Amino acid sequence: MDINEIMEKLKGSMLGEHMEFMHELYEELNTRQVRFCDDFNLHCKEDCCSCCEHFVPDLTDLEAQYMALGLISEGRDQEILELLNNRDDDMPPCPLCDSEKHIYHCKVYEWRPLICRLFGSAVTKDKTGADTFRNCKWNEHVREITNAELEAKKDEVVVMSDYGMRLEEEDPDNTSTRLIRSALAPAVEKLKLILSYEEMQ
Repeated sequence: MDINEIMEKLKGSMLGEHMEFMHELYEELNTRQVRFCDDFNLHCKEDCCSCCEHFVPDLTDLEAQYMALGLISEGRDQEILELLNNRDDDMPPCPLCDSEKHIYHCKVYEWRPLICRLFGSAVTKDKTGADTFRNCKWNEHVREITNAELEAKKDEVVVMSDYGMRLEEEDPDNTSTRLIRSALAPAVEKLKLILSYEEMQ
């Protein structure tokens, strides 16, 4: 079942609305990030996956459901769940990091959560509320970007907290996060249950 068929089955439901929101949020973020990264020449080193090697993402329910949606549409949900279940801890590296085979070294790149999309290519707020950018320590060729430069392009910069708040506003009852191994399995189960119910209608 491809993603369009799944979205059609979810149409009119709260989950369907949430998944539309996630898709639109990520599309907007991608468009803005490409422009932001091009403007400031922020590009990861070729073949680098250091962030994945030192980090395991945690997901909100919406992020886990969007990932489940994508993996079910590709028929890869069981493969990824088995991979996660074969880990006996939640320590880095990210269990979905594959430094050799997958695009950008991520087995779920198209469905990755917000933190993975934002890390290294978004600004944060400093103590005064001003935009600030910290270079990735593994990306040595990126020059320092001043607060004045960020201010000059204020309408174009991608602010990490802005996207986190939008995610929280979409589903204010589900703002806590769980590590990917704990978050994805119930999301897959929930979505499959809803889809099986829709097929019986």
